[in-house]
Amino acid sequence: METRKNNKKVFNFGEASLVKQTEKAVIEGVQAIENKETRGTENDTPMGAEATHDVEPTQNINIPIPVSLHQRLKIISATRRRNMKDLVAIAIKEYVDKQG
Repeated sequence: METRKNNKKVFNFGEASLVKQTEKAVIEGVQAIENKETRGTENDTPMGAEATHDVEPTQNINIPIPVSLHQRLKIISATRRRNMKDLVAIAIKEYVDKQG
C-alpha cells in the first residue's frame, strides 16, 4: 500500500469506491467555492450569523448520519459560508413546521 518516491512516503489506496466518491465530492466542493467567489450569491450570510440572533435556550442532539450525507452537508456549509449547526437547525425547523 505504501511506496517510496524521493525518500517520501506515497500512499496508494487503489481504486476503492469510497476514495473515488470522496475525491469527487472534494473536487465538486472546491469548484463550487471557486464559482461562488467569482460571482457571489444572494445567500452570502457569514457562518454563524443566524446563531447570533438566538434568544431561546438550545439543546444539543447527537445523531449518526450516513457519511455521504455528512459530506454533502459539509460542502453546502462551505459553499454558503454557513456552519453545519445552523443548516441542520434550519432543516429541522422547516421539517417540524411542515408537520404541524
